Amino acid sequence: MKKILVIGIMAVAGLMLCGCEEKIAPNAAPKEDVKGGFGYLIGAQIDSTNEVTTNAIGMMCSTIDLDESERPLRWVYLDLTTNRVIYCIRASTGKAEWSDVQDLRRAMVARLADKYGLCGPGSVADAASGDGSVMFGHGRRNVLLSSWTNGLDVAYTDGLVASGIENRIKARENKRLRSITDGL
Repeated sequence: MKKILVIGIMAVAGLMLCGCEEKIAPNAAPKEDVKGGFGYLIGAQIDSTNEVTTNAIGMMCSTIDLDESERPLRWVYLDLTTNRVIYCIRASTGKAEWSDVQDLRRAMVARLADKYGLCGPGSVADAASGDGSVMFGHGRRNVLLSSWTNGLDVAYTDGLVASGIENRIKARENKRLRSITDGL
């Protein structure tokens, strides 16, 4: 559960820090808009047949196990608003072999750069090699690809909705902490 939280926070932070709208090369035409991934659309409402859980900080999520044909990706996580609308679609390999992670990263960087465009300076070749995070897309919806030694995550996010939810969670936590400290 901690990994899910960290990935979600990382995606939101990446979107807020990137400022992709301003970093696209001035002569580069925006590519396709980010609408969703892995068969799910940002902004779509999931039906009541999907199991939804709420974590310790109040984020709603639905987890889908992927079948063998989707490997090395293992799970898709749908981050939801309180009325079950998808604002972030994340997929993860979990722990995977280094060579699988690197092969998947190269393939995903090429596909995402072609479809949405790189966000910020750098080349596709640079983005395809090594560990770390790479942002794709423009405007308020973006894709964050992150890899490390043993795995890879990708998050398709509506940054405006995600930052609003993050702000509400922070406000609720601040209120809870104030109520604890007021009695001291």
